Amino acid sequence: MCTCLNNVMKWMNICLLPVLVSSCTTFYFEQPLPADRPNSNEFPTHLLGNWESLPDTGVYMINVPDSGTASSGINSMPFQWNRKEKERSPFNSSDDSLSLIIEENLFAIIVNRTEKIAKGAWPKLNAEREFVYPPGEIYEFEQLIVYDSLRQPVDTVDQYIFRNAKMYDIDAEGTMSTGRSYWQEKDTFIMKSIDTLFFDLGKNAILRQLNDRFYAVNIRGSITGERNNWWQVYIIEKKADNIFSTWECSRKTKELPSLLYLYQDHTFYFNATWTVTDILQLMSQGYFVETDEYHLKQ
Repeated sequence: MCTCLNNVMKWMNICLLPVLVSSCTTFYFEQPLPADRPNSNEFPTHLLGNWESLPDTGVYMINVPDSGTASSGINSMPFQWNRKEKERSPFNSSDDSLSLIIEENLFAIIVNRTEKIAKGAWPKLNAEREFVYPPGEIYEFEQLIVYDSLRQPVDTVDQYIFRNAKMYDIDAEGTMSTGRSYWQEKDTFIMKSIDTLFFDLGKNAILRQLNDRFYAVNIRGSITGERNNWWQVYIIEKKADNIFSTWECSRKTKELPSLLYLYQDHTFYFNATWTVTDILQLMSQGYFVETDEYHLKQ
């Protein structure tokens, strides 16, 4: 559930989310899906338990944009990376992990994360007027340099403030988080933390069964910090007794006639009424992609 996770982390003022990495692709639906299935009041017994993502999955996995660039910071500055070396995201960290606790009527997302902030203002320009970023695994910048279309600097925006041994992050709307402890290694500020968000079936989440193998989890956008009551849809595929994977919409969905509105090529709104048959067909045609795999903790 990487897209959802990114929104969750945005809501928790983690970056980023969850940025948040502004190129993260989000898909919204006007009503829960599939349209021809009733709501399930409980998760099936075989999905209950404490599930953990594989170590190399990372919690910053995003849908790769068509241009091969991602963005970091509140003003969507381009962030280049090597597709072969980091196919998922330039913001992936091997120290991060994601767990899901599924009970009968609720589930919880637990994020163990390491956040790294580069000291100073970024990105800079080199002699060839190309953007230059700090080396290593860096999620965010202490300050963001904003450029115009000609790559002339027009502003420098504070994204983090440090006072009395605590770090405060500021989002795009000027909202400041509560202070958090951190430490510094050379020119990098580092924080570790565990964050949890709960979803209740029938309130801010809806479960609908496609068949014995697939289930659709619909999540209210408002619970992940978005200012709307649209739904985000994720498909759970049970692969074995101790393994399931998640599927999300791919960027290919912008070809579908049910697309109502597309904002800046990263936020999709649909008035879809897809049935079970429709969703399974779309999955087979590449309109959904398998993202994360989870193993049951013993």
